[in-house]
Amino acid sequence: MRERLVWGDWARILGLYLVILGHFFPGMVKSFIFSFHVPFFFFISGYFTTYKSNNFWKHLTQTLIVPYLLICMINAYIGIDNTNSIIPTFANILLGFHGLDNMIFGGGCQEMWFVYTLILIKITDHYIYEIRYQIVISIISIIFVYMLNEKEINIAWSVTDFFICFPFFVMGKWLKLSNNLNNDCKLNAFFTRILSKGSVSCGIIILLLIFQYVISYINGVATMVIADYGKNIILFYILGCTGSFMVILISKYKTIFKSWNRVRILSMGSILVLGFHMHFVRLFNSVIFKELNIPSDYGCYIASAIILLLFIPITSFVMKCVPFLIGKKYEKI
Repeated sequence: MRERLVWGDWARILGLYLVILGHFFPGMVKSFIFSFHVPFFFFISGYFTTYKSNNFWKHLTQTLIVPYLLICMINAYIGIDNTNSIIPTFANILLGFHGLDNMIFGGGCQEMWFVYTLILIKITDHYIYEIRYQIVISIISIIFVYMLNEKEINIAWSVTDFFICFPFFVMGKWLKLSNNLNNDCKLNAFFTRILSKGSVSCGIIILLLIFQYVISYINGVATMVIADYGKNIILFYILGCTGSFMVILISKYKTIFKSWNRVRILSMGSILVLGFHMHFVRLFNSVIFKELNIPSDYGCYIASAIILLLFIPITSFVMKCVPFLIGKKYEKI
């Protein structure tokens, strides 16, 4: 496996762990986690975006649209939205409403808002490909998000989430284009220089961790849902970028992270983790922590790791039996 794919898989795993941990809302690191865990996924999506113009819609339907619809409907069926009204719920899912408000009664896409927003971003990227135009759209998006918050317009809708997330996707794409990442040469050379000196790379990571924690505490929790960026939109985008860089730097630390088949499997099932992890989070909060009298703020770190590991056999099963649920075709792992 090429190095790019190895560190890319590890980066997704770290991101997924933080997503799960974030939904336990641990008090001490809540602002820290929310400052970059979702921005990172949009950043890395732009970074690894491939362009297949001849079969764009076929590829998008297979990899994102079908999994999105199936996972949302499974969640609605098993009652994650606490509603018996399936038709309004399906309408919310199609329109990208989270189900967190009453614009349309019923449930919605919930945590899968990320995927709906990514679909919109992929479509925009396909038809407005040039980076200069995307930068203009990003600037307009940031201004629009700022105005939404100033006017206190709160809409739990993936379409409004598009505007807060799109700039991160563009930043990832810009980094790819500016560094000629078809061969991964310049970026690899940059990270190789840093990682070749263990003390230097550790020092940079520690400094980034401290910076991220302190500044995120100042900015407050930025959920990105309902275009929430915390207290300051400039700090929000700075933290999203520095946090993404930090995850990439950690993921490329070769002495720690090696290629591992189960990591690849888990990375391939990222959409499963995003779509279903809340079931396990609720199980830990309502049953395990409660019965064992374990404070959530302490037990959540181990619980998040356990939940992530549980998705290894789940993803393996899905890959073999229902691969279309994660946007794949039938193949051997």
